[in-house]
Amino acid sequence: YVYGTASGTMQGGGTVNIFDGDEVTGTVGNDIWNCTETQYWIPGADYNFAAVVDATVEAPASNNGMPTTLTTIADDATTGNMHLKDMLYAEATVDGDDVTVDYDTPVNFTFQHLLSKVHFTVTSTAQGDYSHEVTGIKVYNYAEGTYTINGGTWNGNGDPVAVTFADIAEVSSTNGTTGVSNADMLLVPNAADFKVEFTVNLYKSTTKEGVTTKTLLSTTSYTGDSAKTVSTDLVKGNAYNFTIACSVGNPIQFSVTNDPTWSTQPDVTIQ
Repeated sequence: YVYGTASGTMQGGGTVNIFDGDEVTGTVGNDIWNCTETQYWIPGADYNFAAVVDATVEAPASNNGMPTTLTTIADDATTGNMHLKDMLYAEATVDGDDVTVDYDTPVNFTFQHLLSKVHFTVTSTAQGDYSHEVTGIKVYNYAEGTYTINGGTWNGNGDPVAVTFADIAEVSSTNGTTGVSNADMLLVPNAADFKVEFTVNLYKSTTKEGVTTKTLLSTTSYTGDSAKTVSTDLVKGNAYNFTIACSVGNPIQFSVTNDPTWSTQPDVTIQ
C-alpha cells in the first residue's frame, strides 16, 4: 500500500496528498508495478513516497496523510510458519529538479524488514538407538508492538505473552549432525531481556530414559527446568537461529589392561 505527497508547483502551492494507502500490484521480478489510483507526474514538483506491507497504518492529517506509526497485524491463519505476518516498509523521494514533462522513471522502493525472524535448531551427540526430543519451546516477554517511523523505534503494545514454537523430535548425531530446526516465527524486536523455556527428553528407541545431562542455548547453560534470560537483543531485519545443543554425556566403555596368562606347571609323563 502506497502513500505519497507532492509539493511545490501545484495550484495553491504547499503540499497535497496524492496517494493514501492505495494498493500497488505487480509481479516479483517485474520492474513496473501499477497502482489502483492513477496519478501523473507534475513537472518541477517534489515527491515523497512510502510503502507498507502487512501493517496497520496511522497517518494523521498533520503529516499530509503520510504514515507516522505502524502497528503489527496478528497472523490469523490456522496453519503457517509465522506468528505475525511479515512487516515491510520503504521510502522514496523524487527531486522536483528531475521531474520534467517527459519524466517516466518508476519510483524505486527498497523494503526493509521491521520484525525479527527466530527459530530453534537442536543438535545432539546421541548415537545408536538414542535420540533427543525438545518440547515446550517458548519465548516469554514477547508483545505485539507499534513502530514509530521517525526514529525507527519499537514500543510494546499490550501485556507480554509467551510464543510457543513447534517441538523438535528424534535428533541424534546419526540422523541430525547438522541439526533439526522448527518453523520460523516473526517477532517484534525486543531490546530488553527476554526469556526462553524448553524441555529436553532423552529416548532409547521409543523408551524415555530421562532428561539430558547438559543443554546449551547460545552461550548460556540451561537445564530445561525453568525460563532463562537470553542476553541477545532482537534487532529488526535480523534472522536468529538459537541452537539447543544436547548431550548424553560419555558412553560406558571398557578397558582391558592385559590378557590372562597361563601358569606353567611341571611336565606330566604318561608311561
